[in-house]
Amino acid sequence: NTVAALGASGEQLGRIQAVFGTLVSAQSTPEIQAIQREMAPRLTRHRDDTLLDDRLFRKVKVLWDGRDGLGLDPDQKVLLERTWKSFVRAGAQLDPASKERLKALNGELTSLGVKFGDNLLAATNGWRLELDRPEQLSGLPSGHVAAMAEAATKAGLPGKWVVTLQGPSLWPFLQGADNRDLRRQIFTAYVTRGDHGDATDNKATLSRIAALRA
Repeated sequence: NTVAALGASGEQLGRIQAVFGTLVSAQSTPEIQAIQREMAPRLTRHRDDTLLDDRLFRKVKVLWDGRDGLGLDPDQKVLLERTWKSFVRAGAQLDPASKERLKALNGELTSLGVKFGDNLLAATNGWRLELDRPEQLSGLPSGHVAAMAEAATKAGLPGKWVVTLQGPSLWPFLQGADNRDLRRQIFTAYVTRGDHGDATDNKATLSRIAALRA
C-alpha cells in the first residue's frame, strides 16, 4: 500500500510530460515555451514534495530495512530498491533546514534550465547562411538543394539558397558539401550558440547552474 501504490501513481502525468517534452524539443512555439516556463518549476516542487516527505519516507524506510524478511518477488525487490534510491538521492535523509535549501536550489535550477533552453532555441532560430552561387552547393544531393531553395523562398530570398542551424538543414550540409570554408562557418555557428555576448548568451546562466549543482 506504499511502494506499489507510489510506483503506479502519476501515470497520466508521466504520459502527458512525455508528449509535452517531445513538443518542447521538436516543435516548440512561443505558447509552448510559456507553458514550459510556468509548469517546470511546479513539476519540480511536486517532485520535491513527494520525495522529501518525511511520513512517506519513513514508510519506505521500514520496508527497506526489513526487505530480507518480506518474501518479495524479484520485481518487487527491484521496485523497492529503485524507490529507496530515488528518495535518498533526492535528499530524503537531510535535516529539515537542508531540505528547504535543497528545494530552493532545485527550483532555481529548473528555471535556469528552461532559460538556457529558450536562449539556445532563439540562437538556433536566429542564424542563417545565404548562398547565391551554384558552385557553393557542390557535393549536396539534389533533394537537399531543393529544400535550401524552398527555405530561401520562404525567407523572401528567391533565387538563393539558405542553410540554417536546424538539424534537417545543418547535418546534410556538413556531411555532403565540398566547400570546407562553408562547412567550418556553419559548424562554428552551431557550436558557439549562446556564446556571443548578446541577448541569447548563456554563459552567466551556465555558470550559475554549475555553482548551484556544486
